[in-house]
Amino acid sequence: ELHKGKIWVQSEYGKGTCFFFSIPVTKEIEYFEVVKSQSGFAKNILILEDYSFDIQLFKECLKDDYNLFITNFVQKGLEVLEKEKIDFIILDYFLADGVGTDIVDYLLEKRAKIPLVLLSAEKKIKNLPVWDRYKHIVKRAVKTELKCEELKKILARYLEDS
Repeated sequence: ELHKGKIWVQSEYGKGTCFFFSIPVTKEIEYFEVVKSQSGFAKNILILEDYSFDIQLFKECLKDDYNLFITNFVQKGLEVLEKEKIDFIILDYFLADGVGTDIVDYLLEKRAKIPLVLLSAEKKIKNLPVWDRYKHIVKRAVKTELKCEELKKILARYLEDS
């Protein structure tokens, strides 16, 4: 359901059973936007998200206080990390061109200490197969229904001392 697919069964007594599934295949278009805050002292946040509703929510919530680098592609996120000083990352688990753990692997490889929040549509994020490997670097794992005020509290907690 998360990927807009279907699963169904056709069975005929004495003949057998067939299981079917479908997953739509579409070519994702890379999205990248930089939104600069009017504040001269704004921190830089990298947002990796492929759901347009969440992108708009994060943008409206944070644009006045932070510089935002927003993309739906892992590769573009890696480019931003190479070129910009990023202070915080909001990372969706599933992205248009891969999984968000590629970003976490990059941070581990570079020994970067950038705090991040991992978002997922999964009901129990800590049950994801990669959780044990990344739990020490992920500051918070939340379902995708992250509200603006909750996000601001998380950012204040991890950015106030940096």
